Amino acid sequence: LVMKLKIYIIIFLLGCLYTYSQTPNDCDYAILVCGNTSFGLEPAGVGFDEFSLPGNTTPPCYAFNNNTIWLRFVIAEAGEFTFDLIPESDQADYDFAIYGPNVDCENLGEAIRCSSTNPQNAGVPVNTGLNLTETDHFEGPGEDGNGYLQFLDVLAGEEYIMIIDRPHGSGAFSLEMTGSAVLPDQPVAHGVADLSTCEYDKVIDGFAEFDLEPLIPEIIQSQTNVTVSFHKSLNDANIGINPLSSPFTNTSNPMTVYYRIENTTSECI
Repeated sequence: LVMKLKIYIIIFLLGCLYTYSQTPNDCDYAILVCGNTSFGLEPAGVGFDEFSLPGNTTPPCYAFNNNTIWLRFVIAEAGEFTFDLIPESDQADYDFAIYGPNVDCENLGEAIRCSSTNPQNAGVPVNTGLNLTETDHFEGPGEDGNGYLQFLDVLAGEEYIMIIDRPHGSGAFSLEMTGSAVLPDQPVAHGVADLSTCEYDKVIDGFAEFDLEPLIPEIIQSQTNVTVSFHKSLNDANIGINPLSSPFTNTSNPMTVYYRIENTTSECI
């Protein structure tokens, strides 16, 4: 009996992020956005209510309590910070609020940008974000606004936190960074081949041990200040929880395992 372990590269984030004990539904586990690679996410539910804390003010345009995801941006080079948030469904409604610079999850203060325009009510496209042509900082809810707000003029070293909420509709969204501001580079997750082995046990059950450690030099190659971990789910790999030990015994045959490479200096993955 041949067992195969498929090893997947985490190049970008795609798909559902389900509710675990540590998820990007909570500000403390916000996903650090790096590089200029477009990536996709789908929010699912809400976590802790950050706006119940005395140092945090509910965004002025909406309550943000349906399906949320938190993102974190650390600016590497100054410039105009703009982005396009693009829902995959033309019936979805995505809202966002931005806090900063240099705040933490217990002391977010007041939002500096907040958009909750309902595109169906306003008769505008579903895309939203920041651009170079708008002059307003807040819009929504309902038919108020066109989905876009004024860019942020950011400096190197500043950090911003963004909450994204989907109050209506379904489906994921993609985020494309479009401005001149530069985010830290992502490490490279070099590809590796599938692992397979033959089982010689007296009882053939489809399970065997796989040594994951020899894959690490192939994944890293010449990069420095990086670590590699292996995970059962894309969610765990995205967030960096529940790493697998090696040797690892598969739990299905074939089985998909995800790996995460993280720069220990920038925390980019």
